Order: sequence, then C-alpha cells, then structure tokens
Amino acid sequence: TTSTTTTTTTSTTTTTTTTTATTTTATDSTCWTSSGAMVNARCLFPFTYQGVTYNSCTTAGGFAEPWCSTATTTTGDHINGYWGNCGAGCPVETTTTTTTAAPVQTFSTPCKFPFIYQGVVHYACTYAGGFSPAWCSTATDAYGKHIVGNYADCGVGCPVEVSVG
Repeated sequence: TTSTTTTTTTSTTTTTTTTTATTTTATDSTCWTSSGAMVNARCLFPFTYQGVTYNSCTTAGGFAEPWCSTATTTTGDHINGYWGNCGAGCPVETTTTTTTAAPVQTFSTPCKFPFIYQGVVHYACTYAGGFSPAWCSTATDAYGKHIVGNYADCGVGCPVEVSVG
C-alpha cells in the first residue's frame, strides 16, 4: 500500500451590509406620503418597526419603495396599517452592500508529522484504526510513535492520506 498526501484549500466570501440614513433638508413636518395605505398623510419620525427605530423613510420589510409610519403608539411603535410611500423631499434611508473576499483560511495544526501508528508511518492525517473524521497525532514519543489519547480531528484544508492500490 502506498500513501499520497492531498491538500485542500478553501476560500470564503464575507458580505457586510451597512445602513446609513441620508438626511435632506426636509423635516418630518414637510414629509408626506404620496401613495400606500395612507395617502397625503404626514410621516411620523422617529418610529419603531420590528424593533428598529427609523428617523427617515425605509424599505424595511422588503418593500421596494421607501415608506414611513403615519401613526405610532405612545412609545413610538408603528401601528400596522398606518403607513404610506414617501413623497418627494422626504429623508430616505440608503443601504449599501459591500462584498469583500475574506482572506484564505490557513490552518495551524497541532499535528506532529510524521508519526507512527500501528507500525505505519503517517505523513498526513489518516483514517487509520477506522476512525472518522481523519485524525493526526499531537504527541509522539522519542521514536516518533503516537502516544495514545493525544490526537486531533483534522479539518478542511488539512492534508489527508489517500490510499492507492
């Protein structure tokens, strides 16, 4: 039986969403709805919708057109059904989505290569002994033999033996 070492590298993409409110010269007293459930109604700012407080019109809730609350409770919570699409001149929240590639993950391994297990020299993580996932020795004696109980499960990107033959 011959052993070959295979190395796998993975890459991850991270998406960061930043929400900022763009303030115009309009105040809530000059911001009126143009359509929606309440037409020609004054927008009330701030209002809280689904636990988030808004000081401007928003697309929160998955709406394509910016909207505002036209009625709130005494604690500022939006009252369902009292909303309208914001008219011209209303302050509107803008959302910017930036996608950046995360650095390629590197794996610092506590593995001690080579190590000897059941009389076989291993130069990479192994399934020897019938274990899964692949594992490696983290401690060896003076002769390079695996010390029982000192092992680590190998993760993505770790070299793993492939049996040929």
